[in-house]
Amino acid sequence: FSDTTLTAESGPLTITAAALTGEFPNWRRVFPETTSRLELDPKKLGAALRRAGVMSLANANRVRIKSDAAGVLLTAFGQDWGSYSETLALPTGGDAVEFAMNYRYLSDALKALGGVWDGLTVAWKSNGAPFIFSPVVLRGEVEARVVIMPMAMN
Repeated sequence: FSDTTLTAESGPLTITAAALTGEFPNWRRVFPETTSRLELDPKKLGAALRRAGVMSLANANRVRIKSDAAGVLLTAFGQDWGSYSETLALPTGGDAVEFAMNYRYLSDALKALGGVWDGLTVAWKSNGAPFIFSPVVLRGEVEARVVIMPMAMN
């Protein structure tokens, strides 16, 4: 072990790792400033995404999400298959937004965030900007965030 390398040996196996040096970008800049947000039930969103995903396969996995005072409307359209729509309740309200997203990215984000949490926060600055998905944690700090770029609405 030195200031720049670490070597570990176990039987016939030797692993050597070098420390990364230099200037690194500020990782906090990856997460854009947000001005709007809403909270969703992650289990209900995940189930609705699985259903919408079937129709979205023929349309680049695109799922449209629109929120307003009535709730969150998920829609998906498959050219030869038909369409799907479902409205989810907003447990705590939120800001109005409309965007399209690859349902697989969003489903993977829900899986990656994992764990037991109290809800899902979706935050954004504008419709074309990245969306930040993070667990709602009533006690302690948010330990995970996922950034996903929206798709074109067409």
